[in-house]
This record gives sequence, C-alpha cells and structure tokens, in this order.
Amino acid sequence: MANNPFITDDGDAKKYFISEDEVNSASSNIDLLASHSTDRDVEAVTSTSASGHSLESTSGNTIMNELEMTTSTLVSNATVDPRNIRNNSAGSHYSHDDYHSGDEADDESDYGIHLDDEIVNNVLGSSDARIKKTRSDATKKYFFYGILVFCSFVLLVSLLDPDFVMRNYIAAEGSAYHYHDRGDFSHGSKENAIEETLQFDESDYRRAEVFNNAVDVKGPDPFAPERGEMPFYWSLRNACPTVEDILSECLDLAVAGEKVVPPSAAKNFLELYEYGDTKRKYANVNLGNDDEFERARNQNLAKAGIVNLISSHKLHKALGQLFKEPDTQARAFTVVRHPVDLAIASYYNFVHTTVEEALSKMSLDEFIESNYYVKNENTIVLWHGWGKKEPEVKHLMVAKEILRSKFIVGRHDDLDGSIALFEDYFFWDAKSSSASNCKKKHKALAVEKELDIFFEVGPVKKGSEIYNKIVQMNALDMELYWFAIDLHKAQRAWIPPHVPMDEITIAEEEDFTPVEEDLTPVEEENAPSEE
Repeated sequence: MANNPFITDDGDAKKYFISEDEVNSASSNIDLLASHSTDRDVEAVTSTSASGHSLESTSGNTIMNELEMTTSTLVSNATVDPRNIRNNSAGSHYSHDDYHSGDEADDESDYGIHLDDEIVNNVLGSSDARIKKTRSDATKKYFFYGILVFCSFVLLVSLLDPDFVMRNYIAAEGSAYHYHDRGDFSHGSKENAIEETLQFDESDYRRAEVFNNAVDVKGPDPFAPERGEMPFYWSLRNACPTVEDILSECLDLAVAGEKVVPPSAAKNFLELYEYGDTKRKYANVNLGNDDEFERARNQNLAKAGIVNLISSHKLHKALGQLFKEPDTQARAFTVVRHPVDLAIASYYNFVHTTVEEALSKMSLDEFIESNYYVKNENTIVLWHGWGKKEPEVKHLMVAKEILRSKFIVGRHDDLDGSIALFEDYFFWDAKSSSASNCKKKHKALAVEKELDIFFEVGPVKKGSEIYNKIVQMNALDMELYWFAIDLHKAQRAWIPPHVPMDEITIAEEEDFTPVEEDLTPVEEENAPSEE
C-alpha cells in the first residue's frame, strides 16, 4: 500500500491536480495516436449528462488502451479509487460502468473518474479533426493519382497511335477543316430560312426551267412513289461520297449512279448488277458519263422500276433528261460542304486521280489558281451559268431560291443527322442493328479519308493566307453554304421523324371488344303471372 502512488498511508485515495501544460501535452499525445488510428480504433463518445461525458469502448485494440491511459491522467479535482485501478498491460479495459458523471465518486464512493467536459471536448474534438484531415488528404491523393493514370493512358495511346487525337477531332466535328465563320457570310435569320423573302430576276429564274421537273419540297404532299416520284441525289463533286455508299449498302437501295460499269454488266438494256464485295445493287448505267444519259433516258430509267434512287453530280442534265416525262418527277436532296473544306478535298482528289505526273505535284495554292478549280461552283450550277459571265449577287438569290424550294439539304459535317433527315423524308427504314453497324463502318472510313487529307495537305487555319484566298474566290458560295445550313435546321424542324410500321404500337384487342348488352326482358313488378 505504502508504495502505491494513488493511495495514502492511511488507505485513502489521493487527489491530483494537473497543470494546463500537462493537459496540453496529453492532448498532443492523443492527437498523435488518433492520426494513426482507423474508424475501428476510435470508439463512440456518448453524452451521459449535462455535467459530464462517458467513454464507451467496445474493441480491445492497443491504441484505445493508450488513449484511455492518457485520458485518465487528465483529472482536475478527481478522486481515484485504488479499487478502480486497471492493469492496462494485461489488455483489460474500462467498461461503461467504470465511469460516472457528477460528484458520485466523492459522495457515493462509486468507483470511477469524473472528467471535466471542456477537457474531453477539447481532446476528442482535436482528435476527430485530425482524422477528418487525414481522410481529406487521402482523397486528394487518390484524385491526383487518378488524374495521373488518365494522363498516362492518353500519352500511351498517343505514342501507340499518333493519329488518336486528330481522329477523334474529325469524328466529332465531321471534318479536319471545320470553320466557325458564319457571322462573316450569313445574311438573314436562320429561323426564317424557309420563309425568307428573296429578291431575284424572274428571267434568271426561268433560265433554270429544268427544276420544274422536281417536286416543290415545300408543298404539303409527302413523298409518293406511286405518283411517279423518284428520289434524286445531287452529289456535289467531292462534297460527301459517303452518302451514296450508305444509302446503297446500309439502306439496301438499288442505285443508278456514277459507278463505272464492269464489262460483265455492260448490256444494251437496263438491269441491276452487284457492285463490290458488299453486293450492293447498281443499275448498269454510269450517270457520270454524258453518253450514258441518252441511253438511260431512252430506256426510261426513272420509270423502269429497277432502282430506288438516282444519283449524279450533273444536276441539269439529270433533271432535264431523266425526268422529262410528265408522269415522272424528282424528289431532290443534296449535301453541302464548307467551300474551304470542299476546295481542299477537291485538290486532294485531283492530285490523286490525275494521270499527269506534273499535275500530281501541284500545291494547294497552285491548284486553286489553275483552270482545274471552279470558283463559286455551286452557285453557278444552280443558276445554270456554265460558260457565261461571272455570277453576281442576283444569281446567288436564284440559287438560294432553287435550293430552298427544290432540295432537302444535308450537311457534310453532320453525316448522322443528314442521313436521319433523308430517312424521315423518304420514309426509309434503317433501324436494324445491321444497318446501324453498316453506318458506323462507313463513317469510320470517311474519318480515315479525312485523316489522310489532313496529313497530306496540313492545317489550313481560319485567317491564314490560303484560307483568305479561297474565301475571297468563293464569296457567293460562302453565303450560299451558310444559307443551306440554316435551311437544313429549318427543314429538320418541320419534317417529322419517321416511325416504321413494325414499331407502331396498336392497342390490345380487348380494348376494342364491344360491350354486350343484356337483352333479357325485365319483368315488371305489376306484370300478371302466367297463371
């Protein structure tokens, strides 16, 4: 007994007073221990009364033992009973009944330690803050590691595939040369592109009388093949050849286009042959050849009933010869491309198809300055001004009116949206998974083609010398292009989505079951009996 520091020689409990420095030192020790603990190490702290706190322990780990031992020294005017001493080295713990609040230890000789509220809140509060800070630091660390892993992945993919970034840009924008220059060349309101009043000379409009052979797309009547209407795709040169490939393969349309007819299919009469490994169906006529137009007209290609689509870049020749009969009319559609992007694509195709070596080595600048490049080509074609004077603004107005009234317009940089617009207008069903996969394949091929063009030609930035030169040479086509973009948006708004017949939900049969009436005669209350 005499050697026990907690009791007097008379066997009474000693009272200890702890200085402020000792409290701060013990608090620091608890913070250090808490920073290395886990959720399972720190046990619940519950409030037992307004005058004190009790610690409730349910686990037997070493860190909690040390916390309890340190806390037990933070006693201000507390009574320590020798019978309440625990052997911490043996791993025993204070139970819930070992601690009591208030003055019970002094008044009732109950075994326990009365801890000051402020000290407990200070010690345990600082420990909780340290734990939260540790978790916050861990979260930041893991977030940093995640960013590092992502950047490493992008770097690795870029090293393995140097075209990764550019390929994804083209897939998103639709072209390697995507320009936001609408404000410099657009006139009028895009919301009123269909209803905008265009001022043009009637004599210039009558020059394009072949468009009388095309249905007015602004009319109320939908596409009707039974009335002799035939879809006609004006395939602007180098604008978007992928459209015809998708329509023929993915939508399984029989096409009369500009494919070179193989010798095995070259016959004097019209028939279909299978083109390429994909078994696409094409008519044995090449509408890129002027001589073939006469044969197609003489055999009445538009009424022969063997094709679902006619496609050619020779707009006036196709409308004037293939749809000349009064009972045949064209439902025309096209895809427009930014004039700078179109000039670059035209240059690339020219140097890769010419048979003259000297021409194949031309630069882009040399190409647009040569006679092989046509300025304002789309305005000229619509106005029908080949071989005539340079087109003027009044001719641009005619081109706008023809485009607005006679064409459903798609855009090269939105291939998916354009194909969907054509499907809705012509009631083409292409909702199957095979059709979807086919479209993805052709879009991927188009991206690879755009990638080849970019790496051969190089970047052509807005405001660069070559960009400014092409824009100045095609001022009318620039305005026509942005008018067509506005027209595309307006048409998308008023052409409803096409729902295939097999997707139309019909109400269940019982909904139409008529209610049977009860025809049993009702006996009147005062009716006489049979007797």
